[in-house]
Amino acid sequence: MAMLIDSVRGIEGIYGTVASRFTVARQRAFNAAADELGMSPTELRSAVASGASLTKLAIGIGISPGALRSTIETTLNRGLLGVPASQLAALAARMMAGQPQEGSPLESSDDNAQIHLVV
Repeated sequence: MAMLIDSVRGIEGIYGTVASRFTVARQRAFNAAADELGMSPTELRSAVASGASLTKLAIGIGISPGALRSTIETTLNRGLLGVPASQLAALAARMMAGQPQEGSPLESSDDNAQIHLVV
């Protein structure tokens, strides 16, 4: 019984670490996008909450959406080493579209955005 409890605690510890890495990487990518757009993270958060997508914001100020997406993917990659490029691209695409990041980093109703971290 004690071994089972220790195993569950170990899984919770790993999940907590994975979730933390995901959250931090996503926040850093959002901050990098804000910087590239010439906005503060608070200003960008407000614009996204009002319905603006990063794509529309980039186009509106003359920045290539592809370049902004590349910045997001690069920043995500630094915090989420071991995540396949296709999954980083899917997460960056969701961020560009202004879609909320719901659920845990290990679960998603959208298989294309699901992230599997190598721990």
